[in-house]
Amino acid sequence: PVKDKPVILHIIGLLEQHGIYDIAITLKYLPGELKKIVESAISRGEIKADIRFCTETSPLGTAGSVKNCISECYDNTEEDFLVISGDAITDINLREMIDFHKKQGKMATIAVKAVDIPTEFGVVLTNKENMVTGFIEKPVWSEAVSNIVNTGIYIVTSKLMEFCPDEGACDFAKDVFAKIPDLSHNIAAFQTEAYWCDIGDIRSYRSVNLRGGGFIGENCSISDEADIRNSVICHGCSIGAGSVISDSVVMPNTVIGKHCKITECVLCSSVSIEDAVTAEDAVVGEKATIGHSTVIKKGTKIWDGANILPESMIHGVIREYGGSASSYSPEMVLRLGRAFGTFLGQHASALICADGSGSSCMISAGLQSALASVGIQVKVIETVPMPVIRWICRSGICDGAVYVSDNGESHIHFLNKFGDDLSKNERRKLKSIYDLEDFTRVDRNSIPVFEELSSPEDYYISALLDIFKCPHKNLNYIGRRFTKSQRYAAAAYITIKLFPDAPIFLAASESMAAEKIAEKFDRYVIRCGSKIGDIMSEMEKFMHIDGVYAEYLMFFDDLAFDLGLCCIDGFIAGELDTEIENLIRIPLYRSEAQIPCKNANKADIIRKFVNSDLARKGFEINDGICIRDQDSSARICADDERQAFHIYVESMSEEYGKDIAGEILRTLENLLT
Repeated sequence: PVKDKPVILHIIGLLEQHGIYDIAITLKYLPGELKKIVESAISRGEIKADIRFCTETSPLGTAGSVKNCISECYDNTEEDFLVISGDAITDINLREMIDFHKKQGKMATIAVKAVDIPTEFGVVLTNKENMVTGFIEKPVWSEAVSNIVNTGIYIVTSKLMEFCPDEGACDFAKDVFAKIPDLSHNIAAFQTEAYWCDIGDIRSYRSVNLRGGGFIGENCSISDEADIRNSVICHGCSIGAGSVISDSVVMPNTVIGKHCKITECVLCSSVSIEDAVTAEDAVVGEKATIGHSTVIKKGTKIWDGANILPESMIHGVIREYGGSASSYSPEMVLRLGRAFGTFLGQHASALICADGSGSSCMISAGLQSALASVGIQVKVIETVPMPVIRWICRSGICDGAVYVSDNGESHIHFLNKFGDDLSKNERRKLKSIYDLEDFTRVDRNSIPVFEELSSPEDYYISALLDIFKCPHKNLNYIGRRFTKSQRYAAAAYITIKLFPDAPIFLAASESMAAEKIAEKFDRYVIRCGSKIGDIMSEMEKFMHIDGVYAEYLMFFDDLAFDLGLCCIDGFIAGELDTEIENLIRIPLYRSEAQIPCKNANKADIIRKFVNSDLARKGFEINDGICIRDQDSSARICADDERQAFHIYVESMSEEYGKDIAGEILRTLENLLT
């Protein structure tokens, strides 16, 4: 509930306020409960609209559910329909949006809004005519070139709905809009400054409840000696003497004892909290019981029905009877392992390898136990290089792998079934599982026996020699040193010479020399992000082309790169074309700079930068804003973790490169001031 009123009733009230009385509700999660809420409100005379219900028997997605609902509930499917999501609170002027839609006369209108943190939403790219030009689904900061986001409020025409299949799951953002041939002529953007809050997390839920101040519902029993500060207390709650409730939401029929201190919390319905409990920034699930004198630490989530014993110290995600997952190393390792096992899925297998150091072996042992606990078939191998682990995954021996190394600092590398570092979407999914601790649970009798694998290094080397058929006399060339940029350039040249059909993959940074080589030989290029997982993910799409796997190996395995060099006699004899030699050997000018910027300002700075004189010369989005010309390449990206922007510049000329870097820095500094 929001202010003791179910969200669905807030939405119906908004529709009625703007003269919309013909409403169909599509139901999927807890359909009976939602119908009961709405029908009870109708019986109390709180709803005047004509309400129809349509229940999904299988997940249909946002567009699929709307199409199904229209066909089931309405005879005239040629009309325009307003679509509004059921998990947001807004006071948007729907009548203005409808008038805007009629005036524009397009296939669809999307309500969009500027926000401070666009990385949590689907970003909508628009032009000056308020037409949609593109979408970026939940971008990382380096991709967030706009702070205008999709509110999930649409007006759709029958023409648009033709792009949604009659059966199966289909989403507006991912599927329908992606099929529109020319977005800027068919989808309009209604920009609103109204209040809008997507209740997608606990922070948003507390925020929307506390907007406008506190609230106390009916039939509450609150001691005169209790102190309620800016909090929402729903109906039927009881709060004892001496308790202090601050900036919190307390759902119906919850009982809080004496001398409790509840700060920035969400307590669900029918929770029982005994005396002297302290809780900060926590969530307590429905019908949970918290014993007296318990301390619930910041960030704790207690599931429905949990029974916390008296005088407990609680931190983490609590499912049943106490127990916690703290941020200390051993517990964190177990949590990571269970998250990765859940990510891989039931009945999957995972390979574990450590580099042999004591800390790596300790972490490896914890990961093995954690993976087994969620039903993963654990396969253990002695210390082998990372490229061998990647090859084992690609060979189908396992569904994923973890490589633990310690080069002065411990690193845990998670690999997918191809042996690739996780892509952006895979990293996001793993993080979500880790944060929610929504792990797979298995019976102890279902835990597979561990399996030990013998080292396959000889087989791997044989596989490399099959790909790179270099003369044995050239093998003494192995071991030459290359910078990252030189390696990309040399790999591009080797790929062009050995594999006539393979495209050249360019990382977002340090790839200008490789691009010049590709241009010289008129070879097709594919631009990737800067992170290893994102480069690998893009290369996987083209693995069916001869030479792409060889290029992949040269990027990420020193031995494969050396074997590739040995295949080209020009490298051995020093007889390369002068231009190629210069591109590979002579360092280009490179500079890197960092400018502090608060997260709340990032989206606005990015939006202003792409409209600056510098960006008007032309730019593309690739792990940031990329500006290129014949002699330079620059990338400006917001740091995903730190409150800062990074500027990377490559140039064929030091003088020109410094000029470009200086112009970018001055532009950003002016925008920041």
